[in-house]
Amino acid sequence: MDGLKQAWEEMTSDSKDLTQLSEAEIKGTTSVKSAGVIEKLRSGVKKKLAYAVFFTLAIGGGIPFAFPLASQILLTILFVAYLVGAVLLYQELQILNRGVDMTQDVLHGLTTYRDRIKRVLRYEESTALALYPVSISGGFFLGFQLVDREAQIMTETIHWVFLVITILLFTIGGHWLARWMNRKAFGQYLDRLDETIEELKGI
Repeated sequence: MDGLKQAWEEMTSDSKDLTQLSEAEIKGTTSVKSAGVIEKLRSGVKKKLAYAVFFTLAIGGGIPFAFPLASQILLTILFVAYLVGAVLLYQELQILNRGVDMTQDVLHGLTTYRDRIKRVLRYEESTALALYPVSISGGFFLGFQLVDREAQIMTETIHWVFLVITILLFTIGGHWLARWMNRKAFGQYLDRLDETIEELKGI
C-alpha cells in the first residue's frame, strides 16, 4: 500500500514539473516570436518619426517663400503641428526602445507595448484628419498665386465652392489612405501580437 502511495506521489510530482516546464517553454517561445514583431513595430514608428522631421524641416523652410499671407499662416500652423508631432513621436519611441522585459510579466509587457503602438497610430490619424483642411487650403491659395500672382482670390462664390469640395474630397480620401497605409505597415504585426497575447492569457 505504501509503495502504491509513493508511486502515485512521484507520478503527481512529475506531472506538475511537466506542466511547469511546458508553461516555461511556451513563454520562452512566445518571447522569441514577440521579439521579431516588436522590432518590426518599432522600426515602423522610427520611419514615422523620420517623415515627421522631414516634413517639419520642409514646411519650415518653405514658409518665408510662401504667398499670399494666408498661405504663410496656414503653413505655420502645419509647421507647429508637425513639430509637436515629431517631439511626441520621439518621446514615444524612447519608451518603445526600452522594449519588453521578457523576464518579468510578459503578458503585461506585450499588452502595454501593443497599446502604445495603437495610441501612436490613433494620434497620427486624428491629427492628420484635423490638419488636412489646413494643408489643402494652404495649397489651394498657393496654387492660385502660382498661376497668377496678381490674381484676386476667393472673390467669387465658385472659388469657395471649389475650395470646400476640394477639402471634403481630399480629407476623406487622405484619411482613408492614411488608415490603409497604417494597416498595411502595422496590421500584420499587431495581429500577431494580439495572437501572442491571447496565447499567454490561455496559459
